[in-house]
Amino acid sequence: MIGMDQVKEMVLNTLMTGRLKNGYIVSLILLATPESGKTSVVNSVNSKNLAVYTDITGKGLLDTIKTHSELSHIVLNDLTIASAHSKKASAYFFAILGAATEEGIKSVADPGGTSNYDMRRGAIICTTIDFIHDKRRAWMKNGLSSRFLPFCFSHSAKLQLKVLESINGHDKAIELKPAETIMPSSMIEVKITRDLLFQCERMALIVAKENQELGYRRKKQFMSLVMGRALRKTWKNPCVNKSDIEWLESIQKFISWENAHEI
Repeated sequence: MIGMDQVKEMVLNTLMTGRLKNGYIVSLILLATPESGKTSVVNSVNSKNLAVYTDITGKGLLDTIKTHSELSHIVLNDLTIASAHSKKASAYFFAILGAATEEGIKSVADPGGTSNYDMRRGAIICTTIDFIHDKRRAWMKNGLSSRFLPFCFSHSAKLQLKVLESINGHDKAIELKPAETIMPSSMIEVKITRDLLFQCERMALIVAKENQELGYRRKKQFMSLVMGRALRKTWKNPCVNKSDIEWLESIQKFISWENAHEI
């Protein structure tokens, strides 16, 4: 889909945080109106470290984590589907999701016995702004909202025109090229200076204040995002540099649960 470069880079940098030796696995939620290309961008990424689901339950999430140790991120193409189960099943799913994306799932005991996991996973979720608006209050109470980094966007009038023209055949639409999804097989340490770390913290605290958060998780997320971006550029002695911080500054306006910015 044309015009989605910023969203695509956000997804790829998020995915790369799963290979950081000294970082934090970032979980991302893409927020936009229907037809905005959220799912198209995520589905363009093909990686053994990524599993894409249309629907998944809490039990299904546990089974996936246990049987696929190579995964760093779980993708849910439509949050409304996973939320359409019974109230009990939906609550269990979000509880497991919250545990997996923060402290990690250690052991689970049920009538069938005890299962050991001892691992964290990230998640990349697609949904609409209206849907998440209804869920936000509950997510703030249980801490789930700060565990996910929201990326809220909309199509500019210019982009809408380009998409419409491509559909009419007046312009040759340039579809998203297959994303570069080659991932390092081992975890890699990425260096970041104290000065650049401070700049990440400054931006994280601004976002946290806007969302009535303390900012601890946002700092870890921002720091890991720029480290993930640095790792995408090179696996040999990767270091965060000024261009990574400038990228973070450019996408800071999209980090919102309700205020969509144009791409």
